[in-house]
Amino acid sequence: IEIINDATFEFHFTPIQSIQVGGFDWNLIFNWHMTPAREIKRRKNITDPIRSPTMAGGLFAIDRD
Repeated sequence: IEIINDATFEFHFTPIQSIQVGGFDWNLIFNWHMTPAREIKRRKNITDPIRSPTMAGGLFAIDRD
């Protein structure tokens, strides 16, 4: 999950080799996996999405002030 600093708006890049994707085992238990090699090869640009069967929740924060 990429991070943007809330004070400076600096983007903190995460190399693809360090990114994990969510998945399930045969017992349908969720766990994290390293990005598959085929997915790394498929992406042509660092902004291309990473295909995953799951999506992390709770990624957005809103301040009403």
